[in-house]
Amino acid sequence: MLLLKFKPKHAIALSNFTILGGAIANTVVNVRKQHPRGDRALIDWDLILVMEPLTIFGAIFGSLLSKVLPNVVLTVMLVAILAFMGQRTVGKGLKMWREESEARIVSTTSIEMSADPLSGHAPLAAPETAGEDRPYVQMQADGAPSGTSRGPALEMSAAVAPASVHFKVGMLALCFVGTCLLTLLKGGGDFPSPLGVSCGSTGFWALYLGQVPWVLAFAFYFRSMLVTEFGEKVRTGYTFIKGEVEWNSHNTIKYPIICSISGLLAGLFGVGGGIVKGPLMLEMGVVPAVASASAAAMILFTAAAASISFIVFGLLHTAYGAMFFCLGITCTAVGQYTVGKWVKKYDRQSPIVLSIGSVIVLSSLLIAVDTVAEASGRSVSELLAPHAICSADA
Repeated sequence: MLLLKFKPKHAIALSNFTILGGAIANTVVNVRKQHPRGDRALIDWDLILVMEPLTIFGAIFGSLLSKVLPNVVLTVMLVAILAFMGQRTVGKGLKMWREESEARIVSTTSIEMSADPLSGHAPLAAPETAGEDRPYVQMQADGAPSGTSRGPALEMSAAVAPASVHFKVGMLALCFVGTCLLTLLKGGGDFPSPLGVSCGSTGFWALYLGQVPWVLAFAFYFRSMLVTEFGEKVRTGYTFIKGEVEWNSHNTIKYPIICSISGLLAGLFGVGGGIVKGPLMLEMGVVPAVASASAAAMILFTAAAASISFIVFGLLHTAYGAMFFCLGITCTAVGQYTVGKWVKKYDRQSPIVLSIGSVIVLSSLLIAVDTVAEASGRSVSELLAPHAICSADA
């Protein structure tokens, strides 16, 4: 918007394609990585199952709102949301930096004292935290029996969870493909419907709203699956590692609802949903590396769904879209390599959070400047005029 003078609707579509390329690169790299605190994958697919169906749902309808809302309304809303989420994320990152620094001091002091036999002091113990590994039976879980043995925990972790990952990913992919298929079948803007449905007709809206029962069916199925698995983990005394979320009956409703808002923002503003999901997962206590990898995998689905909608609405500049897509893949791959080496070398997760927060805050400032510049000298009626859903106007 600032450099190439794109209108907000075209810029949002290009942003989605850039994010899509980055999400592909992120997921390809992260899918082979291990969790920093346990023998499991870095990407938390259970987290994705809970969050993503309603995020895709929100992204589709967000792209619809993005098409019809006035540009000034889009940008003002975006500035407000980015400013709020940026402030929250930077605050979280600074808190993590202080905690990591304190932990390093304690660790260094402990090593020095244990290495000095003349000090007369016992080695310092590592401070206890609320997030240390513990069995589910010690938590307030749905129907958690007391006194359950922890013996079978490792057995279930090794045998059950990995075997179900492929099925879960396949079902999630089916949900995504069905949603995109309905989007393409309805057509719109410059994209004619393969079924001959005219834009704005009853058939158009039937196909569009048909995505609601499709996505909700998968959302309820995934919820039932994870609540059942959670109950089995409680029964067998499964060990709950730091950052792992309890998928009980409460959490499997609360977080998907928040993620539907995340998807709505992704479709509205071309932000991939990460400005909500990243901070949300950090608030849930998810380890930053896991939150980052899982958010990237989710954004792959969200950005793809929104991008298809933008193509259907005729808002994508094809040549720029291809260039930005390649840019997203390349720059993300470079960032994965360089940042990954830095985090491993210094053993700090907070820079990931601080980088997210800094980009969000900077974006809010730049978009605010652009909004004021674009609005100057124009009448209120011109600024607030809505756009037709079946036109290619931006």
